[in-house]
Formats: sequence, C-alpha cells, structure tokens
Amino acid sequence: MSYLRTAILLAAMTALFMGIGFLLGGQSGMVIALLVAAAMNLFAYWNSDKMVLSMYGAREVDARSASELYALVGRLASAAGLPMPRVFIMENPQPNAFATGRNPENAAVAATTGLLKMLSRDEIEGVMAHELAHVKRWDCLTQLLGQTACSLYWFNPVVWLASRELRIERERACDDQVIDLGTKASDYAGHLLDMARTFTSSRCSSLATLAIARR
Repeated sequence: MSYLRTAILLAAMTALFMGIGFLLGGQSGMVIALLVAAAMNLFAYWNSDKMVLSMYGAREVDARSASELYALVGRLASAAGLPMPRVFIMENPQPNAFATGRNPENAAVAATTGLLKMLSRDEIEGVMAHELAHVKRWDCLTQLLGQTACSLYWFNPVVWLASRELRIERERACDDQVIDLGTKASDYAGHLLDMARTFTSSRCSSLATLAIARR
C-alpha cells in the first residue's frame, strides 16, 4: 500500500512539474521539468536509506544493544552471501519491517518493537530473511524504475497494472529465496498464517507485507 501511495505521489508531482514547465516554457519547459523530476527520483533512490529511516525515527542497534536481532540478521546475511547490513529498531507498536538502501553494500533492515514483541523467533527470522532477499535482488532499484514509469506514464493504466504485477512478483521471488536458504515451504507458509492470525487478533491496522510462497 505504501508503494502505491509513493507511486501516486511521484506521478502527481511529475505531472505537476511538467504542467508548470509547459505553462512557463512550452514544450522545452516541459522537458526541463521532466529532467528535474527524474533528478529528484534519482536523489531519492541514492538517499533512500537515510530518508526512510529518519522518517520512521529508527535507531541503529548493534551486537550490544540488540544482541539477538543483530546476530539473527548477521547469520541470515552470511547465509545469503550478503555483507552485514545496518540494523535498526523503530519504536512503534504496529508490526512492520522493511529493507532499504541503494545496494547491498549500503543496505539497512529495520523492524518495529511491535513486530519483535508479537512474533516468535522463527517468525522474526522469516520476516528478516524476506527483507534481506529484497536487498539481494536490488529491489529498491526496481521499485524506483516502476515508480518512475508510473510517474512518466501516469495516464496509462497498463503501466500501473504492470507495475503492480512487478511488485507482486517481487514479493513472491523473495519468498522463494527464503525457502532456498533452507526454510521448508510448509513451515514458512505456516509462520505467515500464524502472523496473520496474531495481527488480526491484536486488531493491528498494518500487517507485515509478505506473500505466501507458492511452492
């Protein structure tokens, strides 16, 4: 849902920039406005980790301040052949987690206190493995490309549909990578169902954005 809101915002901003550019400078002004919008998107991608972590008020943790979570992420990163990402915790009762960063060398993963309190260790491991799969697949870049396409072709519903399907496929691919790391498909699906029941019984307004693997 946050992806859709971001894409809509980028599309609206790009259309607004292009409209103002056209009013001020005709077709050449519209092209300049488009280049400015593209530069803004690139800046957002390059600084995505700093921007989103700051927005959520996340605090960085290490082996001393959050030993269990930090060790878990380190083990998962090593198994996935990734460098150790920075680890953050957000003070928020809602269960959520995400990965950010422009590449695996500049990646960060974050989890809310609500997620860490509600889920079992195995469930947290599944969530963080899924987020690290996004890092390994460079999904921040593909997300930017999808959002940029929606911004440029905001009037074309086919582009929005393709972007949505890309996002769904991205989530499924990450589920597959979690299973490739050694988690049984049945166990992983069971953890996801357990998490859904936990969040529903707790009347949480937001859920961890995971898709059940279809193996």
